Amino acid sequence: MGASAFLRLSVCSPSMARRIRLDVDERRTQLVELGIEEFGSRPYDEVSIDAIAQVAGISKGLVYHYFPTKRAFYMACIREGATRIVSQIEAPSAEDLGRTPFEQLRNAIDRYLEYVRVHGVAFATLMRSGIGADKEITEIIDETRDALPTPRRKGLGAH
Repeated sequence: MGASAFLRLSVCSPSMARRIRLDVDERRTQLVELGIEEFGSRPYDEVSIDAIAQVAGISKGLVYHYFPTKRAFYMACIREGATRIVSQIEAPSAEDLGRTPFEQLRNAIDRYLEYVRVHGVAFATLMRSGIGADKEITEIIDETRDALPTPRRKGLGAH
């Protein structure tokens, strides 16, 4: 069951969310994973910090210990989503070794399209932003777009 389905079930059934002690990095990672799924599947205003806390098996206050505001939580999720997109696309595959720059670019585009196919809703959320014209969100989106492969960066364009 995906986190989103579990999130919806747990709101109705609090006993499903078990309290598990995690270290700081594990808990932060867990919360960001839940956030990516939730922000990627519904508008920002419909995401409930209470429900995320319940699924994580922690208090709402502990979520706010890791992320002081819902916006900060959203920013962390957007940043992680952007990092995943770029790393998936930039990660050369074994088949890229010895390939021409054009073939490497084609493979990068294939990885990009595969990421969008698998994570379409989350990708669309990242690229259109979920909380309006927020300067920091816009910067993350611009950085992500700038990090995507282009013919010039791959040695295909005019210098």
